Amino acid sequence: MLRQVSARLVLALMLMTLPASASSSPPADCPLQPDIIAHADFLLVDPKIEQRFWRDRVSTDAGYLMIRYGGLDQRSGDQVIEMLRQRRVRPERIGDLRLAFAPPDRRVGLIEDFQEGSSVPPGGFSFFRAMVIDAREDWLFADMARRARTPGADQRMVAAFQMRLARSLSDLADRDKLAIALKAEEQGLWTLARELLAQLPDPRDWLALVRRAPNAPRDQAALTQWFTPLWRGTHSFRPRSFAPDVMPPELQAVADAIDRQRGPHTPAVDVLIELYGRAPATQVLLTVFNQTGNIRIGSEIGVPLLGEVRSGDLDPARHADRLQARILRGLVQVLGKVEAERQLTSFSATALMPTHEPALAPLERAAAREALAGFVAGRTEQPPPRPEVVSATFDWAGWVHVARAIRGSEQVHDSYRGIQADLLHAAGRHQEAVDMLRQVTPVDDARRRSHRMMLSLDGQCAGLLADTLLLGDPLYRFPPR
Repeated sequence: MLRQVSARLVLALMLMTLPASASSSPPADCPLQPDIIAHADFLLVDPKIEQRFWRDRVSTDAGYLMIRYGGLDQRSGDQVIEMLRQRRVRPERIGDLRLAFAPPDRRVGLIEDFQEGSSVPPGGFSFFRAMVIDAREDWLFADMARRARTPGADQRMVAAFQMRLARSLSDLADRDKLAIALKAEEQGLWTLARELLAQLPDPRDWLALVRRAPNAPRDQAALTQWFTPLWRGTHSFRPRSFAPDVMPPELQAVADAIDRQRGPHTPAVDVLIELYGRAPATQVLLTVFNQTGNIRIGSEIGVPLLGEVRSGDLDPARHADRLQARILRGLVQVLGKVEAERQLTSFSATALMPTHEPALAPLERAAAREALAGFVAGRTEQPPPRPEVVSATFDWAGWVHVARAIRGSEQVHDSYRGIQADLLHAAGRHQEAVDMLRQVTPVDDARRRSHRMMLSLDGQCAGLLADTLLLGDPLYRFPPR
Protein backbone atom coordinates (compact mmCIF):
# COMPACT_ATOMS: atom_id res chain seq x y z
CA MET A 1 0.00 0.00 0.00
CA LEU A 2 2.79 2.40 0.84
CA ARG A 3 4.38 1.75 -2.53
CA GLN A 4 1.12 2.51 -4.35
CA VAL A 5 0.63 5.76 -2.45
CA SER A 6 4.15 6.90 -3.32
CA ALA A 7 3.72 6.03 -6.98
CA ARG A 8 0.52 8.07 -7.18
CA LEU A 9 2.19 10.95 -5.34
CA VAL A 10 5.16 11.14 -7.69
CA LEU A 11 2.94 10.72 -10.74
CA ALA A 12 0.73 13.55 -9.49
CA LEU A 13 3.77 15.77 -9.08
CA MET A 14 4.80 15.07 -12.65
CA LEU A 15 1.34 15.67 -14.06
CA MET A 16 1.01 19.02 -12.32
CA THR A 17 4.40 20.11 -13.65
CA LEU A 18 4.40 23.14 -15.89
CA PRO A 19 6.52 23.04 -19.06
CA ALA A 20 10.01 22.23 -17.84
CA SER A 21 12.23 25.18 -17.03
CA ALA A 22 15.80 25.42 -18.29
CA SER A 23 17.04 24.41 -14.86
CA SER A 24 15.25 21.07 -14.84
CA SER A 25 14.74 20.26 -18.51
CA PRO A 26 15.00 16.50 -19.03
CA PRO A 27 18.06 15.02 -20.72
CA ALA A 28 17.98 14.19 -24.39
CA ASP A 29 15.25 11.73 -25.33
CA CYS A 30 16.19 8.18 -24.41
CA PRO A 31 14.08 5.05 -24.82
CA LEU A 32 15.05 4.01 -21.28
CA GLN A 33 13.70 7.20 -19.68
CA PRO A 34 10.44 5.57 -18.47
CA ASP A 35 12.43 2.71 -16.94
CA ILE A 36 14.69 5.10 -15.04
CA ILE A 37 11.64 6.94 -13.73
CA ALA A 38 10.06 3.63 -12.69
CA HIS A 39 13.12 2.70 -10.62
CA ALA A 40 13.27 6.18 -9.13
CA ASP A 41 9.59 5.97 -8.21
CA PHE A 42 10.19 2.65 -6.44
CA LEU A 43 13.15 4.05 -4.52
CA LEU A 44 11.22 7.16 -3.49
CA VAL A 45 8.97 5.01 -1.32
CA ASP A 46 9.88 5.33 2.35
CA PRO A 47 11.00 1.79 3.25
CA LYS A 48 10.41 2.49 6.96
CA ILE A 49 13.26 0.20 7.91
CA GLU A 50 13.53 0.22 11.69
CA GLN A 51 16.94 -1.39 11.99
CA ARG A 52 19.29 0.46 14.29
CA PHE A 53 22.00 2.42 12.45
CA TRP A 54 20.31 1.79 9.07
CA ARG A 55 21.33 4.38 6.51
CA ASP A 56 19.50 5.34 3.33
CA ARG A 57 22.18 5.62 0.65
CA VAL A 58 20.00 5.51 -2.48
CA SER A 59 16.87 7.68 -2.17
CA THR A 60 18.62 10.97 -2.93
CA ASP A 61 19.98 9.57 -6.19
CA ALA A 62 16.42 8.53 -7.06
CA GLY A 63 15.09 11.98 -6.26
CA TYR A 64 17.73 13.60 -8.45
CA LEU A 65 17.08 11.34 -11.42
CA MET A 66 13.32 11.78 -11.00
CA ILE A 67 13.81 15.55 -11.22
CA ARG A 68 16.10 15.37 -14.24
CA TYR A 69 14.47 12.59 -16.29
CA GLY A 70 10.96 13.61 -15.23
CA GLY A 71 11.62 17.24 -16.16
CA LEU A 72 10.16 18.45 -12.86
CA ASP A 73 9.93 22.20 -12.41
CA GLN A 74 11.15 23.99 -9.28
CA ARG A 75 7.94 23.55 -7.33
CA SER A 76 7.52 19.84 -8.07
CA GLY A 77 11.21 19.10 -7.55
CA ASP A 78 11.17 20.90 -4.21
CA GLN A 79 8.20 18.76 -3.15
CA VAL A 80 10.08 15.56 -3.94
CA ILE A 81 13.10 16.79 -1.97
CA GLU A 82 11.00 17.91 0.97
CA MET A 83 9.19 14.57 1.01
CA LEU A 84 12.59 12.90 1.46
CA ARG A 85 13.71 15.41 4.11
CA GLN A 86 10.65 14.68 6.23
CA ARG A 87 11.44 11.01 6.66
CA ARG A 88 12.39 9.68 10.07
CA VAL A 89 15.70 8.60 8.53
CA ARG A 90 16.81 11.30 6.15
CA PRO A 91 18.54 9.98 3.03
CA GLU A 92 22.25 10.66 2.82
CA ARG A 93 23.23 13.75 0.77
CA ILE A 94 19.66 15.10 0.64
CA GLY A 95 20.93 18.46 1.89
CA ASP A 96 23.40 18.62 -0.99
CA LEU A 97 20.65 17.94 -3.54
CA ARG A 98 18.39 20.51 -1.89
CA LEU A 99 21.05 23.22 -2.10
CA ALA A 100 22.10 22.36 -5.65
CA PHE A 101 18.50 22.43 -6.91
CA ALA A 102 17.49 25.59 -5.04
CA PRO A 103 17.31 28.88 -6.96
CA PRO A 104 20.80 30.43 -6.93
CA ASP A 105 19.80 33.49 -4.92
CA ARG A 106 18.25 31.33 -2.16
CA ARG A 107 20.96 28.72 -1.68
CA VAL A 108 23.11 30.35 0.98
CA GLY A 109 20.05 31.13 3.09
CA LEU A 110 19.11 27.43 3.14
CA ILE A 111 22.37 26.27 4.72
CA GLU A 112 21.43 24.77 8.07
CA ASP A 113 24.80 24.83 9.80
CA PHE A 114 27.59 27.25 8.89
CA GLN A 115 30.15 25.37 11.02
CA GLU A 116 32.29 28.41 11.67
CA GLY A 117 35.05 26.32 13.21
CA SER A 118 35.49 24.23 10.08
CA SER A 119 38.37 24.70 7.66
CA VAL A 120 36.01 24.32 4.68
CA PRO A 121 32.57 25.79 3.86
CA PRO A 122 29.34 23.98 4.78
CA GLY A 123 27.44 22.05 2.16
CA GLY A 124 28.27 19.35 -0.36
CA PHE A 125 30.10 19.37 -3.67
CA SER A 126 26.91 19.46 -5.73
CA PHE A 127 26.12 22.75 -3.97
CA PHE A 128 29.66 24.07 -4.40
CA ARG A 129 29.66 23.15 -8.08
CA ALA A 130 26.26 24.76 -8.60
CA MET A 131 27.51 28.03 -7.09
CA VAL A 132 30.35 28.11 -9.60
CA ILE A 133 28.19 27.04 -12.55
CA ASP A 134 25.60 29.71 -11.76
CA ALA A 135 28.20 32.49 -11.45
CA ARG A 136 27.85 32.73 -7.65
CA GLU A 137 31.44 31.70 -6.99
CA ASP A 138 32.37 35.06 -5.41
CA TRP A 139 30.66 34.09 -2.14
CA LEU A 140 32.08 30.57 -2.21
CA PHE A 141 35.66 31.60 -2.99
CA ALA A 142 35.63 34.39 -0.42
CA ASP A 143 34.35 31.99 2.25
CA MET A 144 36.94 29.37 1.28
CA ALA A 145 39.73 31.93 1.47
CA ARG A 146 38.53 33.27 4.82
CA ARG A 147 38.41 29.82 6.37
CA ALA A 148 41.81 28.89 4.94
CA ARG A 149 43.36 31.98 6.60
CA THR A 150 41.78 31.26 9.99
CA PRO A 151 44.44 30.48 12.62
CA GLY A 152 44.60 26.75 13.21
CA ALA A 153 42.93 25.85 9.91
CA ASP A 154 43.81 22.34 8.76
CA GLN A 155 45.72 23.12 5.57
CA ARG A 156 45.66 19.51 4.42
CA MET A 157 41.88 19.58 4.61
CA VAL A 158 41.84 22.93 2.80
CA ALA A 159 43.97 21.55 -0.04
CA ALA A 160 41.97 18.33 -0.30
CA PHE A 161 38.74 20.33 -0.46
CA GLN A 162 40.06 22.47 -3.32
CA MET A 163 41.22 19.39 -5.22
CA ARG A 164 37.79 17.78 -4.96
CA LEU A 165 36.08 20.99 -6.03
CA ALA A 166 38.31 21.10 -9.11
CA ARG A 167 37.41 17.51 -9.89
CA SER A 168 33.70 18.32 -9.60
CA LEU A 169 34.20 20.89 -12.38
CA SER A 170 36.10 18.57 -14.71
CA ASP A 171 33.29 18.41 -17.28
CA LEU A 172 33.37 22.15 -17.99
CA ALA A 173 34.77 23.67 -21.17
CA ASP A 174 38.46 24.55 -21.07
CA ARG A 175 37.78 28.28 -21.38
CA ASP A 176 35.49 28.12 -18.34
CA LYS A 177 38.10 26.28 -16.30
CA LEU A 178 40.66 28.93 -17.19
CA ALA A 179 38.32 31.77 -16.15
CA ILE A 180 37.43 30.04 -12.86
CA ALA A 181 41.11 29.35 -12.15
CA LEU A 182 41.91 33.05 -12.54
CA LYS A 183 39.17 33.95 -10.05
CA ALA A 184 40.42 31.33 -7.63
CA GLU A 185 43.94 32.71 -7.90
CA GLU A 186 42.68 36.21 -7.08
CA GLN A 187 41.36 34.82 -3.80
CA GLY A 188 44.57 32.97 -3.06
CA LEU A 189 43.02 29.55 -3.71
CA TRP A 190 46.18 28.26 -5.38
CA THR A 191 45.40 24.55 -5.15
CA LEU A 192 42.01 24.99 -6.81
CA ALA A 193 43.51 27.12 -9.59
CA ARG A 194 46.38 24.70 -10.12
CA GLU A 195 44.14 21.62 -10.24
CA LEU A 196 41.77 23.25 -12.72
CA LEU A 197 44.64 24.23 -15.03
CA ALA A 198 46.06 20.73 -14.74
CA GLN A 199 42.91 19.49 -16.52
CA LEU A 200 43.66 21.52 -19.65
CA PRO A 201 45.28 19.79 -22.64
CA ASP A 202 48.07 22.41 -22.70
CA PRO A 203 50.19 22.49 -19.52
CA ARG A 204 51.71 25.93 -20.14
CA ASP A 205 49.05 27.80 -18.13
CA TRP A 206 49.60 25.33 -15.29
CA LEU A 207 53.35 25.91 -15.38
CA ALA A 208 52.93 29.68 -15.38
CA LEU A 209 50.64 29.50 -12.33
CA VAL A 210 53.04 27.20 -10.48
CA ARG A 211 55.88 29.64 -11.19
CA ARG A 212 54.03 32.63 -9.72
CA ALA A 213 52.52 30.80 -6.74
CA PRO A 214 53.77 31.74 -3.24
CA ASN A 215 55.33 28.30 -2.80
CA ALA A 216 56.78 28.10 -6.32
CA PRO A 217 59.24 25.22 -6.86
CA ARG A 218 62.82 26.38 -6.28
CA ASP A 219 64.54 23.94 -8.64
CA GLN A 220 63.91 21.15 -11.11
CA ALA A 221 63.65 18.56 -8.35
CA ALA A 222 60.83 20.53 -6.74
CA LEU A 223 59.14 21.05 -10.12
CA THR A 224 59.39 17.32 -10.72
CA GLN A 225 57.54 16.71 -7.47
CA TRP A 226 54.77 19.09 -8.56
CA PHE A 227 54.48 17.62 -12.06
CA THR A 228 54.67 13.93 -11.24
CA PRO A 229 50.96 13.54 -10.25
CA LEU A 230 49.95 15.17 -13.55
CA TRP A 231 52.27 13.06 -15.67
CA ARG A 232 51.38 9.86 -13.84
CA GLY A 233 47.65 10.71 -13.93
CA THR A 234 46.99 10.04 -10.27
CA HIS A 235 44.51 12.96 -10.10
CA SER A 236 43.11 13.04 -13.62
CA PHE A 237 43.28 9.27 -14.32
CA ARG A 238 44.97 10.14 -17.64
CA PRO A 239 48.65 9.13 -17.41
CA ARG A 240 51.06 10.94 -19.76
CA SER A 241 48.19 12.86 -21.36
CA PHE A 242 50.06 15.91 -22.64
CA ALA A 243 51.10 15.86 -26.30
CA PRO A 244 54.82 16.53 -26.99
CA ASP A 245 54.09 19.59 -29.16
CA VAL A 246 52.55 21.51 -26.22
CA MET A 247 55.19 20.61 -23.63
CA PRO A 248 57.55 23.49 -22.74
CA PRO A 249 61.19 22.36 -22.81
CA GLU A 250 61.57 22.49 -19.03
CA LEU A 251 58.44 20.36 -18.52
CA GLN A 252 59.59 17.92 -21.19
CA ALA A 253 62.88 17.57 -19.32
CA VAL A 254 60.94 16.91 -16.11
CA ALA A 255 58.69 14.37 -17.87
CA ASP A 256 61.77 12.60 -19.26
CA ALA A 257 63.26 12.46 -15.76
CA ILE A 258 60.02 10.97 -14.41
CA ASP A 259 59.95 8.40 -17.21
CA ARG A 260 63.53 7.36 -16.47
CA GLN A 261 62.35 6.39 -13.02
CA ARG A 262 59.65 4.11 -14.41
CA GLY A 263 59.94 0.66 -12.89
CA PRO A 264 58.68 -2.67 -14.19
CA HIS A 265 55.32 -2.09 -12.50
CA THR A 266 54.74 1.39 -13.96
CA PRO A 267 53.16 0.41 -17.33
CA ALA A 268 50.68 -1.86 -15.55
CA VAL A 269 49.82 0.91 -13.09
CA ASP A 270 49.34 3.43 -15.91
CA VAL A 271 46.94 1.12 -17.72
CA LEU A 272 44.90 0.34 -14.60
CA ILE A 273 44.71 4.01 -13.58
CA GLU A 274 43.36 5.08 -16.97
CA LEU A 275 41.01 2.11 -17.07
CA TYR A 276 39.62 3.02 -13.65
CA GLY A 277 39.02 6.60 -14.83
CA ARG A 278 37.06 5.34 -17.82
CA ALA A 279 35.32 2.42 -16.10
CA PRO A 280 35.13 2.77 -12.29
CA ALA A 281 34.00 -0.86 -11.88
CA THR A 282 37.59 -1.85 -12.68
CA GLN A 283 38.61 -0.51 -9.28
CA VAL A 284 38.69 -4.21 -8.39
CA LEU A 285 41.71 -4.71 -10.63
CA LEU A 286 43.61 -1.86 -8.99
CA THR A 287 42.89 -3.26 -5.54
CA VAL A 288 44.03 -6.78 -6.43
CA PHE A 289 47.10 -5.39 -8.19
CA ASN A 290 48.01 -3.38 -5.09
CA GLN A 291 47.61 -6.50 -2.94
CA THR A 292 49.53 -8.87 -5.18
CA GLY A 293 51.90 -6.73 -7.27
CA ASN A 294 51.18 -9.05 -10.21
CA ILE A 295 52.09 -7.13 -13.38
CA ARG A 296 50.00 -9.48 -15.52
CA ILE A 297 46.84 -7.90 -14.08
CA GLY A 298 47.73 -4.78 -16.05
CA SER A 299 49.26 -6.41 -19.14
CA GLU A 300 46.89 -9.35 -19.66
CA ILE A 301 43.63 -7.99 -18.23
CA GLY A 302 43.98 -4.20 -18.24
CA VAL A 303 45.53 -3.68 -21.70
CA PRO A 304 42.85 -5.50 -23.74
CA LEU A 305 40.03 -4.05 -21.64
CA LEU A 306 41.38 -0.52 -22.01
CA GLY A 307 41.71 -0.97 -25.77
CA GLU A 308 38.10 -2.06 -26.09
CA VAL A 309 36.86 0.75 -23.82
CA ARG A 310 38.82 3.35 -25.80
CA SER A 311 37.45 2.06 -29.11
CA GLY A 312 33.88 1.90 -27.83
CA ASP A 313 33.59 -1.84 -28.40
CA LEU A 314 33.11 -2.26 -24.65
CA ASP A 315 30.87 0.40 -23.14
CA PRO A 316 31.14 0.39 -19.32
CA ALA A 317 27.44 1.31 -19.01
CA ARG A 318 25.80 -0.76 -21.77
CA HIS A 319 28.09 -3.75 -21.23
CA ALA A 320 28.44 -3.61 -17.45
CA ASP A 321 27.89 -7.34 -16.93
CA ARG A 322 30.27 -8.25 -19.72
CA LEU A 323 32.93 -5.97 -18.23
CA GLN A 324 32.60 -7.45 -14.75
CA ALA A 325 32.54 -11.00 -16.07
CA ARG A 326 35.73 -10.24 -17.99
CA ILE A 327 37.32 -8.94 -14.80
CA LEU A 328 36.47 -12.16 -12.97
CA ARG A 329 37.64 -14.40 -15.83
CA GLY A 330 40.85 -12.42 -16.17
CA LEU A 331 41.70 -12.67 -12.49
CA VAL A 332 41.01 -16.40 -12.48
CA GLN A 333 43.27 -16.88 -15.51
CA VAL A 334 46.11 -14.76 -14.10
CA LEU A 335 45.99 -15.76 -10.44
CA GLY A 336 44.34 -19.15 -10.54
CA LYS A 337 40.86 -19.76 -9.20
CA VAL A 338 41.83 -20.37 -5.57
CA GLU A 339 43.97 -17.23 -5.29
CA ALA A 340 41.48 -15.09 -7.23
CA GLU A 341 38.69 -16.10 -4.85
CA ARG A 342 40.94 -15.48 -1.86
CA GLN A 343 41.74 -11.98 -3.08
CA LEU A 344 38.16 -11.10 -4.04
CA THR A 345 36.78 -12.20 -0.69
CA SER A 346 39.29 -10.05 1.21
CA PHE A 347 37.71 -6.67 0.39
CA SER A 348 34.43 -5.06 -0.68
CA ALA A 349 34.07 -3.18 -3.94
CA THR A 350 31.85 -0.15 -3.48
CA ALA A 351 32.19 0.77 -7.16
CA LEU A 352 30.26 -2.41 -7.98
CA MET A 353 27.70 -2.40 -5.16
CA PRO A 354 27.44 -0.04 -2.17
CA THR A 355 27.51 -2.80 0.41
CA HIS A 356 30.07 -4.49 2.60
CA GLU A 357 29.80 -7.84 0.82
CA PRO A 358 33.01 -9.25 -0.70
CA ALA A 359 33.90 -8.10 -4.21
CA LEU A 360 33.52 -11.66 -5.48
CA ALA A 361 29.72 -11.64 -4.97
CA PRO A 362 28.74 -8.89 -7.46
CA LEU A 363 31.28 -10.19 -9.98
CA GLU A 364 29.76 -13.68 -9.83
CA ARG A 365 26.26 -12.29 -10.24
CA ALA A 366 27.42 -10.31 -13.27
CA ALA A 367 28.94 -13.46 -14.77
CA ALA A 368 25.66 -15.33 -14.21
CA ARG A 369 23.57 -12.53 -15.74
CA GLU A 370 25.84 -12.34 -18.77
CA ALA A 371 25.73 -16.10 -19.26
CA LEU A 372 21.94 -16.41 -18.93
CA ALA A 373 20.76 -13.17 -20.60
CA GLY A 374 20.54 -14.74 -24.06
CA PHE A 375 18.54 -17.70 -22.81
CA VAL A 376 16.12 -15.49 -20.86
CA ALA A 377 15.68 -13.22 -23.89
CA GLY A 378 14.91 -16.22 -26.11
CA ARG A 379 18.02 -16.00 -28.27
CA THR A 380 19.11 -19.53 -27.27
CA GLU A 381 17.05 -22.63 -26.65
CA GLN A 382 19.04 -24.06 -23.74
CA PRO A 383 20.82 -22.41 -20.80
CA PRO A 384 24.63 -22.46 -20.96
CA PRO A 385 26.75 -24.71 -18.76
CA ARG A 386 27.93 -23.49 -15.38
CA PRO A 387 30.59 -20.78 -15.85
CA GLU A 388 33.95 -22.13 -14.74
CA VAL A 389 34.84 -18.88 -12.99
CA VAL A 390 32.09 -18.92 -10.35
CA SER A 391 32.87 -20.38 -6.94
CA ALA A 392 31.71 -23.80 -5.72
CA THR A 393 29.18 -22.17 -3.37
CA PHE A 394 27.54 -20.06 -6.09
CA ASP A 395 23.93 -21.20 -6.63
CA TRP A 396 24.12 -21.70 -10.40
CA ALA A 397 21.33 -24.30 -10.32
CA GLY A 398 19.08 -21.70 -8.68
CA TRP A 399 19.86 -19.13 -11.36
CA VAL A 400 19.09 -21.63 -14.12
CA HIS A 401 15.85 -22.56 -12.37
CA VAL A 402 14.80 -18.89 -12.34
CA ALA A 403 15.80 -18.44 -15.98
CA ARG A 404 13.66 -21.40 -16.99
CA ALA A 405 10.76 -20.03 -14.94
CA ILE A 406 10.98 -16.72 -16.78
CA ARG A 407 10.99 -18.51 -20.12
CA GLY A 408 7.95 -20.52 -19.07
CA SER A 409 6.13 -17.58 -17.40
CA GLU A 410 6.14 -19.53 -14.14
CA GLN A 411 6.24 -18.30 -10.55
CA VAL A 412 9.37 -18.68 -8.42
CA HIS A 413 9.80 -18.93 -4.67
CA ASP A 414 10.07 -15.64 -2.80
CA SER A 415 13.75 -16.25 -2.10
CA TYR A 416 14.48 -16.20 -5.85
CA ARG A 417 12.67 -12.99 -6.77
CA GLY A 418 15.79 -10.88 -6.49
CA ILE A 419 17.54 -13.14 -9.01
CA GLN A 420 14.46 -12.98 -11.21
CA ALA A 421 14.62 -9.17 -11.21
CA ASP A 422 18.32 -9.31 -12.08
CA LEU A 423 17.71 -11.61 -15.05
CA LEU A 424 14.75 -9.58 -16.31
CA HIS A 425 16.93 -6.47 -16.21
CA ALA A 426 19.76 -8.24 -18.05
CA ALA A 427 17.28 -9.31 -20.74
CA GLY A 428 16.08 -5.71 -21.21
CA ARG A 429 12.69 -6.24 -19.53
CA HIS A 430 13.18 -3.32 -17.19
CA GLN A 431 9.59 -2.56 -16.20
CA GLU A 432 9.05 -6.19 -15.27
CA ALA A 433 12.23 -6.05 -13.21
CA VAL A 434 10.87 -3.09 -11.22
CA ASP A 435 7.55 -4.87 -10.69
CA MET A 436 9.40 -7.90 -9.38
CA LEU A 437 11.53 -5.79 -7.02
CA ARG A 438 8.35 -4.51 -5.39
CA GLN A 439 7.84 -8.07 -4.17
CA VAL A 440 11.40 -8.73 -3.00
CA THR A 441 12.26 -9.05 0.66
CA PRO A 442 14.22 -7.91 2.51
CA VAL A 443 13.31 -4.47 1.20
CA ASP A 444 16.86 -3.15 1.57
CA ASP A 445 18.13 -5.83 -0.82
CA ALA A 446 15.45 -4.87 -3.35
CA ARG A 447 16.45 -1.21 -3.05
CA ARG A 448 20.14 -1.95 -3.61
CA ARG A 449 19.31 -3.97 -6.71
CA SER A 450 17.00 -1.27 -8.03
CA HIS A 451 19.62 1.41 -7.39
CA ARG A 452 22.23 -0.56 -9.34
CA MET A 453 19.80 -1.06 -12.23
CA MET A 454 18.78 2.61 -12.21
CA LEU A 455 22.40 3.76 -12.39
CA SER A 456 23.04 1.28 -15.19
CA LEU A 457 20.12 2.68 -17.20
CA ASP A 458 21.22 6.25 -16.51
CA GLY A 459 24.68 5.35 -17.78
CA GLN A 460 23.08 4.22 -21.05
CA CYS A 461 21.14 7.48 -21.35
CA ALA A 462 22.46 10.87 -20.21
CA GLY A 463 24.98 9.47 -17.74
CA LEU A 464 24.03 12.05 -15.13
CA LEU A 465 25.61 10.00 -12.33
CA ALA A 466 27.80 7.69 -14.40
CA ASP A 467 31.04 9.65 -14.15
CA THR A 468 30.82 10.96 -10.58
CA LEU A 469 31.98 7.86 -8.73
CA LEU A 470 35.55 9.11 -8.80
CA LEU A 471 34.56 11.89 -6.40
CA GLY A 472 33.53 9.37 -3.78
CA ASP A 473 29.94 10.70 -3.65
CA PRO A 474 27.34 11.27 -6.37
CA LEU A 475 27.37 14.72 -7.94
CA TYR A 476 23.96 16.25 -8.59
CA ARG A 477 24.47 18.48 -11.62
CA PHE A 478 21.97 20.89 -13.15
CA PRO A 479 22.26 23.16 -16.19
CA PRO A 480 23.38 26.76 -15.48
CA ARG A 481 20.74 29.14 -14.22
